[in-house]
Amino acid sequence: MNRDASTRVVPYVPFSCSLTWREAPVSDVGPVNVHMAFNPDWYRLRMDLDYRERWHLDPAYRHRSFQRMAALLNSEFPQTHNPLDPEGIPGTISQDFTCAVMAAASGQRVRYFEVDYPWNEGAKLSDDAAATLEVPDVRGSWIFLEILRQLNLVERQWGSATGVLNYQGVLNTAFRVRGESLFVDMLDNPPRAHRVLEVVCRTMISFVDGIYERQGRSGSRPEFFVTSNCVVNMLSEAQYREFVMPYDLMLAEHFPSFGIHNCGWRVDPYVAAYSEIRPLRYLDFGLDSDLVAIRRAFGDETTLAPIFNPQDVVEQPRAAVERNLRRLHDEIGNCQIILGGFGADVSSRAVAELCELVAEIWEIPIRGVSMTTEDSF
Repeated sequence: MNRDASTRVVPYVPFSCSLTWREAPVSDVGPVNVHMAFNPDWYRLRMDLDYRERWHLDPAYRHRSFQRMAALLNSEFPQTHNPLDPEGIPGTISQDFTCAVMAAASGQRVRYFEVDYPWNEGAKLSDDAAATLEVPDVRGSWIFLEILRQLNLVERQWGSATGVLNYQGVLNTAFRVRGESLFVDMLDNPPRAHRVLEVVCRTMISFVDGIYERQGRSGSRPEFFVTSNCVVNMLSEAQYREFVMPYDLMLAEHFPSFGIHNCGWRVDPYVAAYSEIRPLRYLDFGLDSDLVAIRRAFGDETTLAPIFNPQDVVEQPRAAVERNLRRLHDEIGNCQIILGGFGADVSSRAVAELCELVAEIWEIPIRGVSMTTEDSF
């Protein structure tokens, strides 16, 4: 299935964040945009931020936090985006529980931190439990019901049940609930590995469909899904094709718009396999990747999103950052640039300089290089 060409799947980074995604009208997407993904400690250094349980359970509290983050971005980056109106930011479930949602729905606990993202903890699936795993009543799970509760509150107070969650992906979630044994299973007990991966995939589809259905009753049902393959670099291409690709294909068949978050690693070993998932609406990757091969493998329907990790900016002289950007311009062309996982040690000036270089190299105004707007929620 495919959406029409009037929208693109793009990175979505609303303030203190894990990376998420959204569909945006083509008219809103520039030839290049920079998406600033600052960690909670970056904000904590510059403003009072408590990222513990209340932040994730109280939409009004989170909304006030987002308003203050918007004001901070206006102050730190006055030239890179159209000024955000803190009063225009609606309530949302965006960033709720960050990356811990699906593992929590699969039985893991959620642990909260003052200046970090929530994490999952709890016993990993035993061999016997993995071999007999079944799709749970995920819509009766505490976290599904909690998200529905918050959607009801958001709709009642702000008029629409808006927001985007990070649902991770089949491989990432299977790793969270099975641990390193998942990779041992791939070698010693392939049926058990497939059992875990398939159950996780079907659980994820049921969970996401339930949230999307609720949002649809508010007036706008999301139609896209981006799977997260952050630990795929533990696998060879052959192992990806055997163990993960069947479930990426299942997701691609189920959701009208599908993309892959490969994370900030070298994507080259998986390009051929990824290119067989058609149409692929989104793909991100690290700067060490073969950019020419990527551009050759994917058509115009695929949003290409190179990721600058912190070391690609703060540990490099300006000339090296410029070389990487010119390489992107010459070998990829139009793209969405992600600044991934930038923590407290990353200066605002370093980020602003990168945005200035982007504007210079792509020959576009610096105003609007950053895509964040209050109406993108």
